[in-house]
Amino acid sequence: MAAIMFILRATEDVLRNYYSCVTNADPGRSNWGNMLNVLEIPILSCPQSLVNLLGQLQRTRNAVMHPRQRNDNEWTLEAAREILDHCRSAIQMMAADANRRSGAST
Repeated sequence: MAAIMFILRATEDVLRNYYSCVTNADPGRSNWGNMLNVLEIPILSCPQSLVNLLGQLQRTRNAVMHPRQRNDNEWTLEAAREILDHCRSAIQMMAADANRRSGAST
């Protein structure tokens, strides 16, 4: 469970940096949901596959971070691997899009 929590927190930190890159605004203490709501605005042109994945990870994050609402038996090693893979994909997608926006080569 701790590994899942830490990878989701790390992904949220990358999300804050990505949000700043896309919006040119400091996210401050905005939560995942508020940042995602902004990133969904069409004019910002965030990849829909990234927005969808971030939404899925947000729901996972919320379930993990609220112990009274989760069933720890659901958080198996396989679930942890899947979440890790999704977080890795989201981080890679955010980095690629941020690089594209800044004109950096990947």
